[in-house]
Amino acid sequence: MRNLPNAKGGDKLSSRLRQDEQLLRLFRGREEHVAIATGNGFRPEALAAPLTPARLAAEHLTGDRCLGFYLMRPGNKVLCSCVDFDNKPDRPDPAWKRKAEKTYHLLAKHGLTPLVEVSQSGSAAHVWIFFSKPLSARLVRAFWRGVLTILGIPVPEIYPRQDRLSGKGLGNLVRYPLWSKSCFVDVADGWKKLPPIKAMAAVTPASLKLLKRVAGKIGVSLAPPTRQANTTNPTPTTLTLSARVKELLEHDERLAARWGGDTDGLNDTSRSAVVMSLACMLVRRYVPTPEIEAAIRHWCSEQRYDKGDREDWVKRTLDKAYALAAADLDQRHNGGGGSLPKSTPA
Repeated sequence: MRNLPNAKGGDKLSSRLRQDEQLLRLFRGREEHVAIATGNGFRPEALAAPLTPARLAAEHLTGDRCLGFYLMRPGNKVLCSCVDFDNKPDRPDPAWKRKAEKTYHLLAKHGLTPLVEVSQSGSAAHVWIFFSKPLSARLVRAFWRGVLTILGIPVPEIYPRQDRLSGKGLGNLVRYPLWSKSCFVDVADGWKKLPPIKAMAAVTPASLKLLKRVAGKIGVSLAPPTRQANTTNPTPTTLTLSARVKELLEHDERLAARWGGDTDGLNDTSRSAVVMSLACMLVRRYVPTPEIEAAIRHWCSEQRYDKGDREDWVKRTLDKAYALAAADLDQRHNGGGGSLPKSTPA
């Protein structure tokens, strides 16, 4: 006969398992790896079989060890995606709740069942959507960009952060929800905290047909972007890639991966850090300064990153890239080997 403490413990474990069954129903990415938190971020762990609810319950929901998942599946497809309305001390955004609410209400109005998660910091939000079958990451990211443009919200981080994977990286990872201060909330009821099982059970993953129908209703194009002539700036070189950079992107796998948004190896995964990494790589490949500046502006334009419109920011980024390259050269001459300082985003 079970005594009462064991019964309570069994009930708690059963509840965690039910939560994690729902988590793994919705928050799905690559099945052959799981992300394990370390003191310096996350590391991938290869799996012989997909992650089980029992392990997620025993490690993640108990607070023993944070686990995450890599969103991009083979074929550059995703089963879920989110926008991250961040609010960090160095980049505060007091409007993060209002932005999340506007996004949620537009999606819900047109038949989707988004899920709003207060992230583990407790002061930022992820708005998630889920799909019944794997969809093209490019198409999903185009959907998000269109939604946010219609709402007049500057495009935040979209996960996954790239349309496709290049090279051997696993792509972006996201923590599984319900870690630390993470919780699901009802934004229509004063951001009231929701029971996790109830919140996730209410989600119906969307089909491609539904996503296209919603896009059509709100006027979002999911077609691949087309290169258009620059009619606002009479100097096309400010946004046009040089033949040299184009050739590098075609044949340099590592550069192409970074250009595609792969943040593998970066401690800082912000867009500014990606631009700095690209600038450093182009400097090391002896690309002339004007062509690097044009490449930076071109990348920022594609990503709708407003900093690329700022002449001073582009110049400072390139100056720092040259300084890092010079430091690397000094290190080589002094017998330090060919590696760059660990802080270099390369």
